[in-house]
Amino acid sequence: MLTIDNYIAQLLDVIDEDSSVTDIKVEDNVKSVTITKNLKHDLVCPICGSKLYSKGRFTKHPKNQILQDGYTLKLTVIGRRWICSNNECSYSCYDSFNFVEPHKQITKIIPIRIIMELKDINLSCTQVAQRFHVSDSYVHQIFMKYVRLKRKPLTEYICIDEVYLNTSNDCKYALVIMDFLTGDVLDIVQSRIQSYTERYFLSIPREERKRVKYICCDMYDPYINYTTRYFSNAIVITDSLCKVLHKLSYVNYLFM
Repeated sequence: MLTIDNYIAQLLDVIDEDSSVTDIKVEDNVKSVTITKNLKHDLVCPICGSKLYSKGRFTKHPKNQILQDGYTLKLTVIGRRWICSNNECSYSCYDSFNFVEPHKQITKIIPIRIIMELKDINLSCTQVAQRFHVSDSYVHQIFMKYVRLKRKPLTEYICIDEVYLNTSNDCKYALVIMDFLTGDVLDIVQSRIQSYTERYFLSIPREERKRVKYICCDMYDPYINYTTRYFSNAIVITDSLCKVLHKLSYVNYLFM
């Protein structure tokens, strides 16, 4: 029986000392691997301290993924459900695996591979999502979570708009800031909600904000009020053309 250290660590860059690889099959370009949680002894309930006993096994099939060597990994994990032996206690739990994201059918290698794939400027967000059998919104979440792009200095003419990402309840719309004259994206704020934007803009030195002369945006009241809250020397210009240019520039910057 192979150990998790010797095989899965090579595939997923993770170590789960409580699991073992119990079956491996390679057919064409597909590696089918079964990982079983080792049987535990002397487990106790964290609530009442009584002994836990096994209620039986469960099987999960995390989503297939493409490995660096070009193979598709078809993974099966087998664990147990545990129940408290105290009839007056309702505690129960399931075995977990270090390399599978909690409450998801995705191994932890997928976010890493997604970031690597996004480095290819010829791939769109949708293409990356299809490659790893995940949603577009999941790829957006991974990008916003792990990628830190250095903010560019504010220019005299900036354009402000939003783009729909829906990464969370607070972050349905991200705020995008660009140079109106060059079309360069200066920065992306994860949400247009005031609690996010206020913290962001106030973190920019006052002297830099004072250098902004014009803000091009739509008629959304919070954007128009930026001149009184953050850009005291700026004049607001509403322009539908700005909105079109802004969205095109954002798409090219992030996903094209």
